[in-house]
Amino acid sequence: MNGPDIAGRMAKLGALPTLERIAGEYGVTPQSILSRRRTASIARARSRFWFVLYSTCGLSYPELGAMLDRDHTTVLSAVHKEERLARERLGL
Repeated sequence: MNGPDIAGRMAKLGALPTLERIAGEYGVTPQSILSRRRTASIARARSRFWFVLYSTCGLSYPELGAMLDRDHTTVLSAVHKEERLARERLGL
């Protein structure tokens, strides 16, 4: 998907506020989350973004991957990591 497709899809899902909130929490820009950059802070924010969309929007791993031009296994790994971190934060 190219830029306008991503923006349109996220707007349709109501994901833009989520993207902006997560970017702010991690001190990165929304554009950096959507980019190919892989610094630790950006990758962590991107993982969190995927996790939130997966949890709240019911999108599949392939759909989430296509949204940011990533393989579904990358999204799967990121979502599983976020689930594990959430369990650890809750002491489960």
